[in-house]
Amino acid sequence: MWKTSFLKEHNFPTDSIVEDMSLTWKAQASVDPKRGRRYKIGFSPKALSYTDEPETFKQYINQTDRWFSIRGVLKDNFKDVSLGLKTLTLWVFAESLFPLIWLAILGWLLLTANYLALFIGLTLDLGILSAISLYLGKKHRYGLRKIVHGIGWFWVYRFVNAIQFWRRMLKPKRKWY
Repeated sequence: MWKTSFLKEHNFPTDSIVEDMSLTWKAQASVDPKRGRRYKIGFSPKALSYTDEPETFKQYINQTDRWFSIRGVLKDNFKDVSLGLKTLTLWVFAESLFPLIWLAILGWLLLTANYLALFIGLTLDLGILSAISLYLGKKHRYGLRKIVHGIGWFWVYRFVNAIQFWRRMLKPKRKWY
């Protein structure tokens, strides 16, 4: 939900394929002329919304192409948004860098035939990932089969997401196709 006055003053972004994020960041970086302070952005946990989940890997790649084409939004608004949003953004950068570093370490261990360290690293990775997934799965009342099935897919998709993130940081997608 948006204030009509804000939309009239700032217009809906047409130069971005992440228009929802662009508008939200612009709102957080702008000052309400009537109140003389920044606009408030809220979250309503009881609001219902639905999204179309990508059903194929290609659809997923196309969706992440859009999600991660945020370089323009960062460039235009980063210096003016709250410390909390800046911190979250830096966390996303770190979260997208770690899987690539981990992949490089695994590759190096494999190439140097350090199989014991590779086995220990993969076992720890799977153990930590499994513990977190089991905790969150139980918290959200997912069945054990669904949780275990998701662990393998998460392990793969975190690398896909990291590659997609940095790919679109370097060369953002500018239009829908």
